[in-house]
Amino acid sequence: MRKNLCLKRYPIGVKKEHVITTIMKEMNSKNTKRNLIRALLVVAVLGFLLGPELFALAGAQTATFAATAKKVPPAKPINLVYDSTNKDLYVADYGTGSVSVISTTSNTLIANLTVGSGPRNMALDTSDADIYVANYLSGSVSIISGSSNTVVSTVSVGTNPIAVTYDAAVSEIFVANYGSSSVSVFSGTSVVATISVLSNPRKMVVDTLTDSVYVTDLGSAKVSVISASTNTVSATISVKTAPLGIGYNFFNELLYVADSKSKDVSVINGSTNTVIATDKVGTIPSQILVDGTGGYIYVTNYGSNSVTAISEGTATSAGSVVATIAVGKHPYQIVYDSTDGLVMVGNNGTDTVSLISDATNTVVNTLTVGNSPRYLAFDSSNDEMYVANYLSGSVSVISGSSQTVITTIAV
Repeated sequence: MRKNLCLKRYPIGVKKEHVITTIMKEMNSKNTKRNLIRALLVVAVLGFLLGPELFALAGAQTATFAATAKKVPPAKPINLVYDSTNKDLYVADYGTGSVSVISTTSNTLIANLTVGSGPRNMALDTSDADIYVANYLSGSVSIISGSSNTVVSTVSVGTNPIAVTYDAAVSEIFVANYGSSSVSVFSGTSVVATISVLSNPRKMVVDTLTDSVYVTDLGSAKVSVISASTNTVSATISVKTAPLGIGYNFFNELLYVADSKSKDVSVINGSTNTVIATDKVGTIPSQILVDGTGGYIYVTNYGSNSVTAISEGTATSAGSVVATIAVGKHPYQIVYDSTDGLVMVGNNGTDTVSLISDATNTVVNTLTVGNSPRYLAFDSSNDEMYVANYLSGSVSVISGSSQTVITTIAV
């Protein structure tokens, strides 16, 4: 019964037969220990991309392999936030319901804080250095004081909070509740508004020029536009079929929306809230990085193992695809190293990070990190990139100047 329930619905529209086949191929090869971990990786990443239902399938399909498989660490670091004021890195641990705190001056673990169940995403309130943690499984947000590194409050929100963003203009935190199709708005430790959106809000970004919050509604083929001044939905924009990642370019006020099903990126003019162009990219485009320095928008194509580079264009004339860059297997998160002009991509399927030069749009190095690099964060003060390794319970530290992994920190 549980298996049937978990396969009823896929926000992206991927057929359940394809998901099962992918999982079983990973499991049924010769090396049981290695391929259990690989299968868990496939399910974990597809689950985060496609929706929470696949986690039930993961448990059902891997149960018979547990006795012989290599033990996977209980820690599941999934998200990172860097506080430049206190020079601390916060690591959300989905597996243990905690947030680890790493001092980036010494690259050592200095605290471990208990939050809610299944922390998925975080955002930093730069006005007071508080960190807001979306607890996906317990329907709550934990608030951490960055000055004391203590949990000061835990507040109930909607079902399955999955994304968090901060709007500096109004000093408010916006939390997307995937399961209840709403957005909770925080002022300090209080929820001041709950805004209904269309279906399965997945990612958010703030347009600082219009003070609007854009929300990709994965289940509705639309983007909801929230006015931060009134906390109401001011517009909805039709895109393709399953909008996932979203990025905002301050320099030309364009927004870029990755459609995880149709191999498209929709380009939206933020002043008119209209789609002005559509660019063809790879399979399952997932995350978007806006590189304002190099003048490109980068899109990770999870299904085709590549990154697409798009020229930024202007507010009235969108750019075009200029390069398709082959990287490792299943690229997902992508972050910019502004000091060295490097675009770094976490490849979930090959346990590597690809380093792309934004001057040439070519891969200049590939580094081996932990198992399933899920999220990246850059500390410009020490020129180091931090990589959350979801299935090995660790954070890898990459030096941007030497392009090497200099240490690995267990969480």
